[in-house]
Amino acid sequence: MIRRHFVASAVVLGVGAAVLGCFGGTNLDTRSFELRHLEDSVAMQLIEPYVYGDREGAPGTLSAVQGILTVRETRDNLDRISRVLEQFDQPRKSVSLNFQIIFGNGGTTTDPAIAEVVTELRKLFRFEGYELRSEGSVTGLERTEVFQTMFDGASGDTGFGRYELQATIGSVVGPPDSTVVELSVYLIGDETGLFQTSLVLGVGHTVVLGTFKLPGSGAALILTVRAELAE
Repeated sequence: MIRRHFVASAVVLGVGAAVLGCFGGTNLDTRSFELRHLEDSVAMQLIEPYVYGDREGAPGTLSAVQGILTVRETRDNLDRISRVLEQFDQPRKSVSLNFQIIFGNGGTTTDPAIAEVVTELRKLFRFEGYELRSEGSVTGLERTEVFQTMFDGASGDTGFGRYELQATIGSVVGPPDSTVVELSVYLIGDETGLFQTSLVLGVGHTVVLGTFKLPGSGAALILTVRAELAE
C-alpha cells in the first residue's frame, strides 16, 4: 500500500540520494533503491514491515514507481532494508518439473520405467503392481504458473485419456545442496478435477503429490513429481 504524506516544503531527490529530517527527535533519511529483479508490488510487500507509518510525529513512507523503491525511514532501518533487498532482489531461479501419473491396480507386475520409485510407493500404498501411464516435463521460473498436458494411451481401465496439470512455482530457497521449492498443483482428468495440493519439496527428490481412487475398483491414480534446478 502506498502512503502519501504532505509537508510544507519538499526536496526533489535523484536515485540513491538522501535527505535528513528531524521530527520530534527522530531523524529520518530518504533513500531510493533500484529494483533489478523484483516487481514493484512484490518489493513493497517485502519491505513494508520495516517502514513504520504509524510512528507518532515521524511516520515512515514507502513508494515504488517503475523499478525505483523510495523509502523514508531511520538510517538503521534503511540499512536493514538495503540488506533485505540485497538478499531477495536476485534473478528468479528456473525449475524443471517432471510429472508421472502412475496406475496402481492391485496387479502383480512392476513397470521398469518407474522401478526407482516403486520401493517408496510400496511404503505408502498396498498395491501389488504399478504402471506408468503418463509422463511430462515442464520448466518455469520462480513465482510463475506452468501448464502441462499429458495423455494416457491405455485409458480403458482409468476412464481418462487426457490430463491437464496446472502448477504454481513459488519461492525457491536454500543452498545448492538443499534447495527447496514451494509448489501448488491441480490435476484435471478429461475436464474432471481429480485433486489439488500445495507443498514444499526438496530439489532432486521424487514426491507423491496425491492419489485419486477410481470409482468401482480398488485401483487408483498416483501423481508424482521430481523438481530439478534448470540451467
